[in-house]
Amino acid sequence: MAYKVQKININLKSINEEANAYGLNFKSSMKSSDGFLLSPRMTTVSRETDSVSVHPKVVCREDDVLKIVEMLLSSNDELVSVIPIVGMGGLGKTTLARVVFQDLKISNYFLEKIWVSASEGFEAKKILRLILESLTKQNDQLQNLLAGKRYLLVLDDMRNECPETWTDFISTLMGIGATKGSCILVTTRMQQVASTVAECPHICLKNLSEHLRAKEVLSTPELEVIGKKIANKCLGIPLVASVMSGSQFLKKGILDSRGDDNYVLQILKLSFDRLPFSSLKKCFAYCSIFPKDFEIEREQLIQLWMAEGFLH
Repeated sequence: MAYKVQKININLKSINEEANAYGLNFKSSMKSSDGFLLSPRMTTVSRETDSVSVHPKVVCREDDVLKIVEMLLSSNDELVSVIPIVGMGGLGKTTLARVVFQDLKISNYFLEKIWVSASEGFEAKKILRLILESLTKQNDQLQNLLAGKRYLLVLDDMRNECPETWTDFISTLMGIGATKGSCILVTTRMQQVASTVAECPHICLKNLSEHLRAKEVLSTPELEVIGKKIANKCLGIPLVASVMSGSQFLKKGILDSRGDDNYVLQILKLSFDRLPFSSLKKCFAYCSIFPKDFEIEREQLIQLWMAEGFLH
């Protein structure tokens, strides 16, 4: 038994070292009154985004799209204009930026369009490398690729609040050879970030109005009564509207929250809890053993799930 305990300790130490290498930190947690696991400091999950995965139905943001497009097309007096889009998680900042990014007028106006996910570790060299990778797969110079061209750069989900880091980045970018009319569109949840990258103007997304909330969830007239109830519970957050489905949500105390970032995370947790089979939860949780940006073939992952006995 002593030998077995020693072996277990060695394995646990190895697992802990591996977790630290991936940047995973242990956090003690406790259960709230509604049964959700809460850590003393609620953490926000980072995610990689792209410019092409547009939601099949984007509604209620037409005015915001027109406003941003107009601002981008009229900013030809400065070398690099910066336009921040600010709003809490789930309001649709990334989706809005994607729609603008793919707008035909934008495509015709800017010779180059670049999309960079800036949620993890904002450093000038790192962002410039990602811009270079976005423009070409070859070992070319960024200056040669951007010089003399009007470009649009989207920095999605930016969280850097350090003015010095931003100044370092923007100075390097302009030193490469910026052309008048080039623009940077920044999406962020943090007002401080928006103030760091630009004095004004800021595009501040608001929760959808009550009328527009119902538009998000109603599908047939027969569902109008329950649809309006669900819409009110969504608090004007599009992400919540897309996740919520079914009257059982109305009975959850979680929906009486104020509608902040924690509320959105709890909604996503609720959708995980509602997966119909425990094996699906295991399949989902199993993917956490892979490091960030790890690439795996679909069939290989399925075989791993099968080997664990998750599939029936």
